Amino acid sequence: MKKTSAQSSISSPKSEQDLALRQPLYVVVAHTLQKEIEQGKYTVGSVLPTEEMLVDRFQVSRHTIRQALRELKDQGLIQARAGIGTIVRTQPGKIWMMSGLNSLVDLLEFATETEMHILNTSTVTADRHLVKMIKCELGSKWLHMEILRCLPDQPRPLSFLKVYVQPKYAPKLKKLKHMREPIYAVLEREYGVRIAEVRQELTADSLDHDIAELVDATPGQAALSIIRHYYDSRGELVQIALGYYPSGRYTQTTRIHSKLDE
Repeated sequence: MKKTSAQSSISSPKSEQDLALRQPLYVVVAHTLQKEIEQGKYTVGSVLPTEEMLVDRFQVSRHTIRQALRELKDQGLIQARAGIGTIVRTQPGKIWMMSGLNSLVDLLEFATETEMHILNTSTVTADRHLVKMIKCELGSKWLHMEILRCLPDQPRPLSFLKVYVQPKYAPKLKKLKHMREPIYAVLEREYGVRIAEVRQELTADSLDHDIAELVDATPGQAALSIIRHYYDSRGELVQIALGYYPSGRYTQTTRIHSKLDE
């Protein structure tokens, strides 16, 4: 499973055209400016070019430039200063880029490269809101864990997790405060559970105020929402994990081959 901190950039007219075909224009602009901040063209405390100058440079609308700047603001890279302009607030952090999560081995490797800090645990009964959110049975009981997933060398959390586990596994899990392995691995080791299938769903979302505060992001900031349902060898739902990854901190890629490539 390949990891890299490389971020998208535009280094030639050809790559600029390719990216524009695949991504919204504001994303292309934001990635270009992000890379230039990372490379030191715009240092911390320096002022970015005006909107008019960026419109002229990228040959896009003012609306596109404002969307791009908003993306950088949401990532905490820039901020507007009255009477000064838009200044660079900080250097970009790493984007945690995973090349596919296609097996439990991949999930295990991903988890061991990060740290999980358990904020609190509680027992909950699934009401209609929870059923809609995590697709569980109405009235089912769960051990609920709220977790921050962090990278050891990064100042801001990678994601916020809401994890739901069958309450019969609570005794061992309630004792945990920090982890460098996935919860399913603890269940397998401590309770002899064998996870046979994981169903994953990715959706676009935005951060509410509470989650944004926990992950040092902006309320309403775009985020990747990943929900995983873990089933044992008997088909029983053992665990549900719902993760929120703020934009600019995590990318998951998957290669898809056509029959012509086989």
